[in-house]
Formats: sequence, structure tokens, C-alpha cells
Amino acid sequence: MPAINEQHQAFITQCAPIIANTKSIAASLAPNTVQVWPGGAVFTSIQAAIDSITHASQDEQYQVAVGSGTYKENIVMKDYVYVIGAEQSLTTITAQAKENDPLAVVNSASGCGISELTINAPGGAANAAPAGIKICGKGFFHISGVTINAGTGGSKSNDVKGIHNMYGSPSGDVIIGSSMININGGAGGEGIGINLFGATGSAPLNVTIELSTIQVNPGPQGCYGVTAATSAAVVLNESTITASTYALDNDGSGSPITANQCTINGPVSKNVVVNP
Repeated sequence: MPAINEQHQAFITQCAPIIANTKSIAASLAPNTVQVWPGGAVFTSIQAAIDSITHASQDEQYQVAVGSGTYKENIVMKDYVYVIGAEQSLTTITAQAKENDPLAVVNSASGCGISELTINAPGGAANAAPAGIKICGKGFFHISGVTINAGTGGSKSNDVKGIHNMYGSPSGDVIIGSSMININGGAGGEGIGINLFGATGSAPLNVTIELSTIQVNPGPQGCYGVTAATSAAVVLNESTITASTYALDNDGSGSPITANQCTINGPVSKNVVVNP
């Protein structure tokens, strides 16, 4: 398997002890309890815990340990703050998308990450377009050990996405590892596992996907596993992607998708590179 680039590898190495330590803290918390480290302040919502952190930086990073339970809230993350649950089967964040709501369930930042939990974006009104995670920051963002379920529960939403950056940041570096994305396409539109747009003239949006599974069930306008456009670049390693319209789809050489040692169930567009 080709190596992740050095910057990505350094970021993952930095994250690993943070995730392991904070996961153990989260597992020891009482249900529906959130704790900030360092400091130890305790809250009953994830957003309140994040909002209490006012001076996080590259040199002073924070972790938000999220205990078991279901947290019914949209999350807006902050730079250099990691949100880490007890594990995917124990910690769940869920939010019902409203019509034309610009927020995903989780909205990212830079130099941070989210791990060891489940995100549910069940959808709602006809134009709700539910999404699990929206990429907003321009630095590194790390998703690991996360399950995303979007469009479940008989959603009437027109478009359903697991991870996207529409109206978010067109640049940055995103790493997705050991995660699962389950999409049920909306009643009036598409289902898309990961939907990415760069911007002409801006820095690129680079996304690496490792050891993950993307399963998309169609809406009436089709289903897509991973899509990339306009200087968004994607590398997938040892992952499984299932979608019947296009499992992997890009708009040309300016938005390359490369899949290495992946299981691909569905068509790929002509500009995608698949390596055995």
C-alpha cells in the first residue's frame, strides 16, 4: 500500500495518543456527561464543552471526552480541539436537519479531529439535505473510528451526504481512517458518501481515506460513493466503496481520485485511477 504523505503521517502519529487517552476518559464518564481536558470541567452537552475553550492553539490543544449516550445537537468545532467518544456503539451525536439548514450534524475546524463515536443525520423536510460532517477548516482534520448514518428513518430530504464541504472550505487536508459511512438517498435527490469541491486558484483540498467502508443506497437521482471536483484530490487505501451510479466519480485531471487495493462495487468514471 502506498505510504501516506509525511505531513499526514505526522498528524496521525500526533493524534494517536490523544485519541487513546481521551477515549479511556470518555469510557469512564457517567452517561451523557462531557469533560474537557486539560482542566476537567464537566458539561451536559458537547457544544457547551467546546464553547468553554477560549484559547486553544497548536501549542495548547484540548480534548473533549464525550461519555456514553445520545447527544441531540449540531456541533461546531474549534481549531485544535479534539472531540472523542467512548466508542462507536456507546456515543452518538444526532441532529434532525431542517429545511435549507446550512449546518451538518458536525461542522469541522482546523488542526483537530473527531473519533470513536456515531453520527446520525436522519433528515427531515423536503429540502433539508442532511449531512453527517461538513468540512469547514483549512488545516488538517482527522476523522477516525466514526460511523456516519445519513438519510435513515424514511427521510424526505432531497439530497443526503455523509461528508461534504459544500459552502465550507475549498482547501485543506482531511484524513479519514477506520470509519463507516452508510447513506440512504433522499426521496427527491441523490445519496453521496463523500462529496468534495475545491476552488479554482485556491490551495487544493486533499483527502486521504484509509481502511474505511462507504455504502450508498440510491435515491431517485442516483447514488455516488466518492465524488471530487475542481482541485479536490482523493486517495483511497484498502477501503470498500459501494454505489450503483458511480462508486468513484471525478470531473477530470484537476480533481484526481486514486484507489489503491480497494474493493469497488459499482462503476468508476474514466478519470479515476484504480491500482490493484
